[in-house]
Amino acid sequence: MLDDPISSFDSIYKNKIAFIIVKFLEGKKQVILTHNTELIKLLAHQKRDCFNLYLFNNAKENEVNGFIRVNSKEQEILLYLDKLLDLFRDTIYEEIKNEKNFLVSMIPFMRGYSKMIASSEADNLSWKLKIRWYSIFDV
Repeated sequence: MLDDPISSFDSIYKNKIAFIIVKFLEGKKQVILTHNTELIKLLAHQKRDCFNLYLFNNAKENEVNGFIRVNSKEQEILLYLDKLLDLFRDTIYEEIKNEKNFLVSMIPFMRGYSKMIASSEADNLSWKLKIRWYSIFDV
């Protein structure tokens, strides 16, 4: 069991540690606990489909609690911003009834998403959404 194995390393060593984890533990059962999606991305880049991703859910009554498996499509959306954007452009776009409400709802989502995946690209996108919303609706 590894508990957040890259938390105190710089980016060069983080990549090396991910490589070591994949190679050393290949074919063995392992549990890695982390809140850092950077480690998950590094592992995914080292070896495709080398892990199953679970989220720990501690919710209110009448909800599923414990470890919930993230399916491969959801995992792609979590790890790759372009997959998330494709989802918005294709699948979700058709369902948007009110552009103003959609843009308003996306601002906090994108800011939270960018913090969760530690991505300046996603953070910039959240600001672009806010600017777009202000320009469309003259707020």
